[in-house]
Amino acid sequence: MRRIIFVLSIAAAGLMVAAGTSRTAVAEESSTGADLKQEQQIRERLQQAPDLVNNRITVKVDDGIAVL
Repeated sequence: MRRIIFVLSIAAAGLMVAAGTSRTAVAEESSTGADLKQEQQIRERLQQAPDLVNNRITVKVDDGIAVL
C-alpha cells in the first residue's frame, strides 16, 4: 500500500511540474480540450508504473483539477 501511495505521489508531482511548464499551451486551448489532454497524460503515467498494472484507477479532470 505504501508503494502505491509513493508511486501516485511521484506521478502527481511529475504532472504538477509538467502542468506548470505548459501554462501557455493550456491557456490557448479550450478548457475541455485541456482537461482531456491532462487526463490522457495522467492515464499514461499511471500505466507506466509497474506497481499499478492491475489496479483500477479512474481519472477525471474538470477545470484543471484531477481526481483519481
